[in-house]
Amino acid sequence: MSWKVLITARAAEEVGQPAYQLLRDSGCEVVVAPKFGPLSADDVQAYMAGCDATLCSADKYTAAVLEHANAAGIKCLSRWGVGYDSIDIAAATRLGIVVAFTPGMLDGAVADYTWALLFAVARRVHEGHIVMRDNRWSVAWGHDVSNKTLGIIGCGRIGQAVAKRAAGFDMQVLGHDIAPNPHAEALGVKFVSLDELLAKSDFVSLNCALTPQNRGLIGEAQFKKMKPTSYLINTARGALVDEAALVRALEQKTIAGAAVDAFSTEPLPVDHPLRRCPNILLTPHQAFNGRENGERVSLAAAQAIVDLMHGKKPKHVVNGDVFQLAALRAKIRSNPFPPISDTELQKLRELHRNASARRDVTDVLVSKGSPYARIDMKTEASQLEQVLKLAGWKTPTVTEGIKIQQGTSSYLIRCEVVTDGQDYFVEMLTDSSLLRGTVLLSERKSPW
Repeated sequence: MSWKVLITARAAEEVGQPAYQLLRDSGCEVVVAPKFGPLSADDVQAYMAGCDATLCSADKYTAAVLEHANAAGIKCLSRWGVGYDSIDIAAATRLGIVVAFTPGMLDGAVADYTWALLFAVARRVHEGHIVMRDNRWSVAWGHDVSNKTLGIIGCGRIGQAVAKRAAGFDMQVLGHDIAPNPHAEALGVKFVSLDELLAKSDFVSLNCALTPQNRGLIGEAQFKKMKPTSYLINTARGALVDEAALVRALEQKTIAGAAVDAFSTEPLPVDHPLRRCPNILLTPHQAFNGRENGERVSLAAAQAIVDLMHGKKPKHVVNGDVFQLAALRAKIRSNPFPPISDTELQKLRELHRNASARRDVTDVLVSKGSPYARIDMKTEASQLEQVLKLAGWKTPTVTEGIKIQQGTSSYLIRCEVVTDGQDYFVEMLTDSSLLRGTVLLSERKSPW
């Protein structure tokens, strides 16, 4: 089994080489789009022809795009990131396409960046940098951050991560959310109306998802309710803010400043009036761009594709109902073998020790103390049979066709097994945390 995977997420190209390797090790053909997203509907439609899945940016996957003949083979849209407002979820579901995403993985990176913008614009760090680059020397007066009031609009995972960081600066934290939750309250967030939050906050941070209901949430009327010494920080979605109203608020000094990382149109047009506004800090939608975090998100997005290709439901799916539909394009397989118990795991550790003690026996389990799984490329059938027995197989016989692929942190073993008179084709992946081989896929028909 092999899928053709289109990459349109720039982050995957820049920090996702381990993700590329995972896809290739799993038998996928990786195709990098001629240009990276967010892509227009026309570009997406042109690039996805013949593909089975996409590891995508915030590209325009409209109903028309998904219904086009070029998308006939698409089984999975794996979104690099947490936002999926650019995908017509209803159309994807109706057509049997799984939409995967990576929630919870960007929270810390975005929260850190929110604070970086908040401090930079409040203390005018960006202006000081420009002065020095221009070989000048003049100082700027900003505003203090400690002991002020922070208002967070959207108190989900990212909003809560922002609130946690406020504790170190002795700030009062106000929150506004359509669904106030006790987790945020436990962090010291006091839920209030939007009007009260705007009126009392020294810093207003947007951390909510974009919906049809909150598009243009912050406009002329809302800016007039904010303090003239307050700042707006947007690391969420550009369309949450009426950008023309923000320009006027800055030019008329209705608010003290703004730091913006997301825009209604991206890339931001070169002639956009925000580029010429006073006391604004602009960055090109990079709040999530922590390198280590980017590698983890890229791997998670790639893993979703690999899982679905192997007949396994991805860990995080937007449209879970799609698995109940006859239109589902991917084939979901059930694993007929039970997970390894603690007793069996102990037996595997004993097997590992015995194998390590004998130089003539290939080590098929994880090397103790090593962060990587170690398998000799000449692993023998008899050793695979021992692992399969402990995984729940009865009298397994590895017949032929053993193939071993080396991944970035594991080895993938593919082989043919006969048990109880039935032929199976099996994939096992070493797991460095459990010191064992894990049965990933088994079926009577060869998937390769």
